[in-house]
Amino acid sequence: MKERYVPLDDTVIPCSYITGKTFRSENFLLYRAAPDEIDTLLQHGFRHFGPYFFRPVCRRCHRCIPLRIPAASFFQSRSIRRILSTHSHVTWKLHPPVPSREAFCIYQKHKLKFPGGFNESFEGYVQSFFVPSPNNVQLSMYIDGTLAGVSHLDMTETSVSAVYTYYNTDLKQVSLGSFAVTTILGRAKELGIEYVYLGYYIRECSHMNYKIRFRPNQALVEDGTWVDFTDKDGALVNARAMKYGFRAKKKVPPPV
Repeated sequence: MKERYVPLDDTVIPCSYITGKTFRSENFLLYRAAPDEIDTLLQHGFRHFGPYFFRPVCRRCHRCIPLRIPAASFFQSRSIRRILSTHSHVTWKLHPPVPSREAFCIYQKHKLKFPGGFNESFEGYVQSFFVPSPNNVQLSMYIDGTLAGVSHLDMTETSVSAVYTYYNTDLKQVSLGSFAVTTILGRAKELGIEYVYLGYYIRECSHMNYKIRFRPNQALVEDGTWVDFTDKDGALVNARAMKYGFRAKKKVPPPV
């Protein structure tokens, strides 16, 4: 029988977020993660693709700042209301994740917009997003009945984590990434879910810094210590978090 938890050595690779830097991660494999385990790992800054869990432990750079939104206090700013208005033609549904060639083609094309984007096999795509888990949920977005974007989520009774979102890059004047986050936040608020985790905010990376527009928000500065980051009006309330970033202090104990 496959081990449920498999520790891995720290990995050092070229950083895909900031040119010229390296990315060092603490990582492990965890199969059949329970909801309370997902909650704990999110609280400590971990992300995952399939069974592969990781978080940054870079020694000289701490720019990857885990970001979360208290769903009950999510504020619909003018820009958020504009997103909802301009995307009124987009329909969506939440459902158990089901791999499809249609979604895979959108995923492949979307990957190419990032530096170092590469073609991934369908099998690798399935392994990243469709490993059976009670926490996995898929948000599918449609325009005129055609699949336009997908957001993969982890959902428990207390948290939602946006794992990865991709959309048809041929669509013009459409911001499905922001629309997906707005939709997820609205649904979490309706369900009484406490936090929505948006992954890492990186000020220097245009693909990651848009997340701070969703507010008020909180940043993780070290293990278990979340602080208010920006308020509902977008004012920075914790300059220290912005300056020093996230610094992991210790290895997280393995699941039992």
